[in-house]
Amino acid sequence: MKLLMKKSLLWVSMLLLSQTSKSQVIFQDNFTGTVLNPKWKVINPNLASNIELDGDGFLAAVASPMFGGSDIDSISNFNAPRVYIEVDPKTSWVAETKVALLGFYDFSAAAMFVGTSKKLNDSASHKIIIAKGTEGIDSGIYSRCGHKTFDSMFAFLRIKYDKKSITSFYSQDSINWISTGCITTDSVYSVGLAGIRQAYDDDTVVFSISVFDYFKVTKTSSPTDIDEVAKSTSQINLTIAPNPTKDFSTIQFESPDAAECTISTFNAMGQKLQELTVKAIPGKNNLPLDLSNLTPGNYYVRLQSPNFTGTKQIIKL
Repeated sequence: MKLLMKKSLLWVSMLLLSQTSKSQVIFQDNFTGTVLNPKWKVINPNLASNIELDGDGFLAAVASPMFGGSDIDSISNFNAPRVYIEVDPKTSWVAETKVALLGFYDFSAAAMFVGTSKKLNDSASHKIIIAKGTEGIDSGIYSRCGHKTFDSMFAFLRIKYDKKSITSFYSQDSINWISTGCITTDSVYSVGLAGIRQAYDDDTVVFSISVFDYFKVTKTSSPTDIDEVAKSTSQINLTIAPNPTKDFSTIQFESPDAAECTISTFNAMGQKLQELTVKAIPGKNNLPLDLSNLTPGNYYVRLQSPNFTGTKQIIKL
């Protein structure tokens, strides 16, 4: 199972970006290392499922279709592998993650859920709020307010809790958010992530792998603060020129501060091919990009520092 997860994570890693927030952060985990943050609580009733950090900044929930499948639904079962943290029911907050999903059989999903019981391990109180999922040949965003078509392989997901209601959102760029609707709710005591895999056709071989890049919960003082949360996410725009290129290009961007940055190049399968550590200065930066040792094709370049991140596709001729 670990080998399956590792290969799949390589396939999606170039599309997932770590996020940071400047203020009012209640909890944030970029899933670095191989040991889960002790603030997380884990429920994994299905012995064939698994939750694991890959050591490169991603959390994977491998959901098994065995033993009745993996779901958080009283109609089916509560077998979904999931992690969650405690939250204060009297505090308004916004929770955010970025997901990619592998598993296109029956119903599979990478989900965000909340718990409405003081008993945090009460599975029956766990309710899926929003998920990126597939059902047969259909795919999209699933929420408690319906289904939205969404063809991108990855998605940013959000839950906004204001002590009386929950609103869910999705985005492809973490800037332009689309609401899936608002529902009234009981007090919320926990929020977390889950992997779903239901075997409608009794296929108990193919697992679903939900990959999460980061998870953060930000305190808000009013419902409109979600706009400020969006603004606090530090994501920069990169320009690479020339693009396409034969061998050498220049990465251009504006840095908000002086920072040590990592420039990583991934192929179309998500495999990291090269990495370089450089220092950015405040303001405009021009950093060299050497692709001379790579074969012609499509690649992804990721620039990442502790305070900002950005990704751009480049074509090598």
